[in-house]
Amino acid sequence: MERKKRLELLDLNEVLRSGSIVVMFITLLVCASFVPQKTIQSTSEEPQIVAFQRKPPEVTTPELLKCLESKSARPYEHQLLKKYGIVVLAMEHGRDTSPIALLELCSEPKAEWLEVPVIHDHGTYQVPTNEIIITVKNEPSTLLIERLRQKYALVIVQPPTHRDPNRFTVSLDGPLAAKSVSVAAEIAKSPEVEYAEVNFVVIAFPLVSKKLSIEG
Repeated sequence: MERKKRLELLDLNEVLRSGSIVVMFITLLVCASFVPQKTIQSTSEEPQIVAFQRKPPEVTTPELLKCLESKSARPYEHQLLKKYGIVVLAMEHGRDTSPIALLELCSEPKAEWLEVPVIHDHGTYQVPTNEIIITVKNEPSTLLIERLRQKYALVIVQPPTHRDPNRFTVSLDGPLAAKSVSVAAEIAKSPEVEYAEVNFVVIAFPLVSKKLSIEG
């Protein structure tokens, strides 16, 4: 009888010990879920994407881009950006030097730079250019195109074609990429216009890559 009681006590101790181990394991799991994931987040943090346009607009040179790259301000090239003197930079967070200071430092001769707002949408960055694509409801007359050109100080980039007679492309004359979105919205209000949209350069930033892939 005495031996039986001793065995029952041992079994009870085993149960209590096992229960304590389970409770400790659950506690560790709960605590682990509250540990800040700073290390993981920092490795996947996207750089700051900024854009600036030269005033007056001039074609960006390889020397300018090379100088910026040497300052670790990664520039990205695209024909439309180059054409309108727009520079897009990927800046690491926490830099002491501002992008505008780097641009002024690398410009020869020294130039004035105006910031162009970049739209961040679902993992992509949309950089506005000077160009606006206009589609009208009926085949546009020379009078309509001239009226729009004079009202908004536009330059005809691509006139209507036989293949696409209701569509043409214009550009704002000057360092006005920052205003192209609002100008396109104004043009779209015209009763003859079906729609007007900015010819954006779309930049996709994959988290697994250190380079930007550029579409447009």
